[in-house]
Amino acid sequence: MSRPFLTAAATLALACATPAVAQTVPQPVPPWLSTPGPGTAGPAEAHRLALDQLRDQADRRAAFARQQAFETRLRRLELEAARQPAPADGATGQRLGTPEQERARREAATARRHALAEGLGQIDAWLDRPAH
Repeated sequence: MSRPFLTAAATLALACATPAVAQTVPQPVPPWLSTPGPGTAGPAEAHRLALDQLRDQADRRAAFARQQAFETRLRRLELEAARQPAPADGATGQRLGTPEQERARREAATARRHALAEGLGQIDAWLDRPAH
């Protein structure tokens, strides 16, 4: 082959390769591969900074967890304080009546408990029904 043909082929190859190289996106260099120099930190400094960031993030998460636990305890105490206190036995202010009146009260209470249990049994039966 002739020398001018080889020169033209090489020039053509370089001319076609240059736009292809220019269109590639430069990849960032990871911090552990960067060389220390003016304005750049070395790999040890980059590692220290990354660990400091992780510690700060862990501290923020721990503080948030403590705040959530505190607010949970506070809300629980508020709910417990808002409840109606249960009357102590015998502290209802009722005087004892005659044995017949006391028996009637006990029977009425028993009837109320049975009615309540029957209603709850219907609800339980409905909840326990087979799926469609």
